[in-house]
Amino acid sequence: MECSPQGKHSILPSKKNTESRCGLLQKFDLWVGSIQERPAQRDLGAPLTEKTTEEKVRWWRPADLPGVEILEVENSSRLWTVYHDTYALCQLWNARDENFTQWRYRGRKLTTTSGGIMMTEPGEVHVTERLGRAGDFWVIMLDSSWFSKLQTRGFIRGLPRLTGFDASCPQFFLAMQTLYQALKIPTSRLEKETRLLEVMRMMMEGYGEERLHVPKDFPSKSLAVAIDYLRAHFTEEIPLDTLAAEAKVHPCYLDRLFKAHLGIPPRRYQAALRVAEASKDLARGLPLNLIDVGFCNQSHLTRVFKQVTGMTPARYQRSIRCESLPRT
Repeated sequence: MECSPQGKHSILPSKKNTESRCGLLQKFDLWVGSIQERPAQRDLGAPLTEKTTEEKVRWWRPADLPGVEILEVENSSRLWTVYHDTYALCQLWNARDENFTQWRYRGRKLTTTSGGIMMTEPGEVHVTERLGRAGDFWVIMLDSSWFSKLQTRGFIRGLPRLTGFDASCPQFFLAMQTLYQALKIPTSRLEKETRLLEVMRMMMEGYGEERLHVPKDFPSKSLAVAIDYLRAHFTEEIPLDTLAAEAKVHPCYLDRLFKAHLGIPPRRYQAALRVAEASKDLARGLPLNLIDVGFCNQSHLTRVFKQVTGMTPARYQRSIRCESLPRT
């Protein structure tokens, strides 16, 4: 089966079995042809939205996470039939009243309720057969290269094989929700990759045959190396793999190393370094729009600065100036 150029997946509308096999194949060919005519690139600035009267559909790709594609759907009552050649994780958003999706995958009939997560492997189809009512969900599609990196470095033996496809674990739901939020708002590449890797770890260890092979004891030198690297490059977008390679520990467990010794993960340590440098610039009277310490934009700086210091940069600068004035 050929894949659409932009997402390595093809979406086929559900059909009642009232047409001949030949007719279905002809309509399938027309559908695939229409998919292949879509633009090859999508990003946050140019979302692909399917214009319908009831549902809202949006596709996009995070620019700093190659091999990742996102689908967001609101108020959908469609019975989706989907082919992926990527790993796919679909999160059904919580609702005031309980909702459910019945779907078929690998010959099994599964039921996922609100707050649950549906998971599929590359090269397979899942079919939605019944919905409680129209609902909202989002899907993250991961190219196999994300797992190949772990395999190359010896942390997994091969690509994950799933033994479970329907997750209702609250911790897993929270990890997916946190990843979604990190993808939607301006955040560092380090934070996005950390959130994504945590979701991958939970999927493999909770619902797959593969387990990560990581030493229990971290070398004491690793933390110092990682800290020195962050201090030297805190204004840069640091890939998680790069930091983990410098520290010579597994990326999934880099958080544990920082939390065990510093009480915070590396992404927050990097943010603290950036805020500290921004504070120096503000104290010197530098205008906020001229401060460049690595944040995506001014609103990103303001949000993180307030999280760390308890006040906005503008208020901090005014406060510092008032305290600096000579008393009469």
